Amino acid sequence: MTELKTFSVVEIVNQLIGDYSAHGETNHDEKALERLSEVEELLGDILSNLRELADLKTDYRYSMQQLGKKANDMLVNYRDIFEERKGS
Repeated sequence: MTELKTFSVVEIVNQLIGDYSAHGETNHDEKALERLSEVEELLGDILSNLRELADLKTDYRYSMQQLGKKANDMLVNYRDIFEERKGS
């Protein structure tokens, strides 16, 4: 019997989008640019959802607070990463 391989969400998304790294070869890089636009759309959607969740960090319901706090922490961490990148 063959065992089914399991994949992480990251592996599945990377497989769906494909390679978007630069190779210095025109045909590859043109396709990578298209794929990078897909990454931008996905990232924008995820960040928008995180912002909505972060607003729940002061909700009176404990489970909603936990989601809000986690989302807020994630956004703060990503902001710090972006700020570091901006400075370099």
